[in-house]
Amino acid sequence: MSKNKRAFLKASSAVTGNLSAAWFALAIISPNFTAISTTEAIIVSLTRDIIFGILWLIITMFIERIIS
Repeated sequence: MSKNKRAFLKASSAVTGNLSAAWFALAIISPNFTAISTTEAIIVSLTRDIIFGILWLIITMFIERIIS
């Protein structure tokens, strides 16, 4: 693997890892600071945020597997 490709994949892995962390943080923070009034809307918001966090974490794992 060339140095440029490896560097790009390493940077992409770091970015996707941070995106995953951001989605999990959003799942924790957003219900406390938004004006969501129904329990149903809160559950949908939490579910969406957790799913996207897991998705970005899986993408990070695939990129890391390619690097090593």
